[in-house]
Amino acid sequence: MDQPLFFKAPWGAAVMVITVSTCILMIAVSMMLAWIGDRQNFVLLYLVALIPVLIVLITSFYSVRGYLVTNNRLQVARLGWFTTIPLNNLETVVYEPKAMAKSLRLFGDGGLFAFTGRFRNQALGNYRAYVTHLNKTVVLIFTDKTVVVSPQRPEEFVRMVTRAVAKQL
Repeated sequence: MDQPLFFKAPWGAAVMVITVSTCILMIAVSMMLAWIGDRQNFVLLYLVALIPVLIVLITSFYSVRGYLVTNNRLQVARLGWFTTIPLNNLETVVYEPKAMAKSLRLFGDGGLFAFTGRFRNQALGNYRAYVTHLNKTVVLIFTDKTVVVSPQRPEEFVRMVTRAVAKQL
């Protein structure tokens, strides 16, 4: 594969509902804190009122925007940066809808802009997730780790990753 291929990361219903409701809640909390807070300590009042908004802004930088497949790596596009996953040691890549079902979040984000971080379930064991759509999940099993992603076109993504790994050999 000479040209890198980009796959969008579509938002599924869970990410959409969690993100929209959390943003509304955080804005409401900020407005309420600013409205009912102690007017005598103006600076502290507005700093505290900004905390919920800052949580949303900071979390947005960890959102997943898409996936870039190249000859030897998968790059997870974030807001302004990439997380790089080398494809050497990749054993299997498979489209597995709902691969995250019955998962326990060990550390990470549970749906605000994406499901990212470390998770565990009975089927996959411990794994790293960069997921925005729970029904479009692709599982990449390496010799030392498991990664779950959710590209727009999962079947084509599997073919392209398989082709990229085959070119390495």
